[in-house]
Parts: sequence; structure tokens; C-alpha cells
Amino acid sequence: WNVTRFYGVNSLLVSKGCSEEHIEPVLNLSADGISPGGDIAPQKLKEAAQARNCVYGAGIPVSALLDSPESARQAALDRLSAKGRGFSLTTGWDIPATVKVENIHEVTKALKGE
Repeated sequence: WNVTRFYGVNSLLVSKGCSEEHIEPVLNLSADGISPGGDIAPQKLKEAAQARNCVYGAGIPVSALLDSPESARQAALDRLSAKGRGFSLTTGWDIPATVKVENIHEVTKALKGE
């Protein structure tokens, strides 16, 4: 991170498949932001990241995006419950081309509070 800080650029550590026991070791790497994909309780991620003044991304699992519109919406709402200073809503990784447009619309509605 010394190089990014030298150039005044923030660092963001993005990973796949993390679990709750990985949060602290990932935060110990001292990136400016983290987006630890995996099955992590959004509230636990929020508390750990904010305790370190770290930006955090809560990812909607790809499995929820591939499921029903209701499942995609609920996954978004679950992650939005951890919204706070430094929060971003992300996806588990790439969004597969097979995700139904209706599912993405439901996520968007959840973001808008509809």
C-alpha cells in the first residue's frame, strides 16, 4: 500500500469466498477499503470496518441474483441493512449474463427504497 499512498491513491482489496473469521486478517492488511466476497453477516462487516475507519463493500451473492426477483431483492435489502459511513453495495463478483433483467430491476428498486 506504500506505493498507492505515495501517489495519493486509495487502495481497495476485493476478494472472493471470505468468511467471518477472515474479516480481521483482511482488515489487518490496512487497505483503505475492503470488499470481502462471501457469506459474511453485513452488520458484522460494518462494525469491523467502521472500527478501523475503513470503507467496506457488502456483496450480493451471485446465487441470489440467479434466483428469483424476490431473492435478489431480499439479498440487496439484507446488505443495505449494513449501510453506514463508507458503505458500498457490490455484487459477489461478475454478474453472469444469465441473470434475469427482472432480478436487477428488483435490486434497483431496493436501492431506491421502493
